[in-house]
Amino acid sequence: MRVILELLTDVLYAFGVPFYPAYEGQFTLEEKSLSLKIMQYFSNFIRSGNPNYPHEFSRRAPEFAAPWPDFVPRDGAESYKELSVLLPNRQGLKKADCSFWSKYIQSLKTSADEAKDGSQQKAKRRTS
Repeated sequence: MRVILELLTDVLYAFGVPFYPAYEGQFTLEEKSLSLKIMQYFSNFIRSGNPNYPHEFSRRAPEFAAPWPDFVPRDGAESYKELSVLLPNRQGLKKADCSFWSKYIQSLKTSADEAKDGSQQKAKRRTS
């Protein structure tokens, strides 16, 4: 029985699956290049704590990938690396999806606090 490998795409590239003989012909040259770049970032990070720090593996790589952006928390505009062939830097991953929850939860919390305060004030009036 053959086991089918179903992993998230980034995991496939991070572990070099495009170079595994069982998957010969299933990945393009661009995808193999992407895999090398992702392995470069990961190995740099594991070695130094910085995905941009070039150590021995990176120096042997045929080309360097664009620098991974520093994570600097900002008001919903955190930088991230898009895992596509060109590996562009982007900002605000799923910002619209997350803003619903952050705004909704905040307004729900505010409403609950106001209701709680109102209930406590009514209770104080009754006991006075």
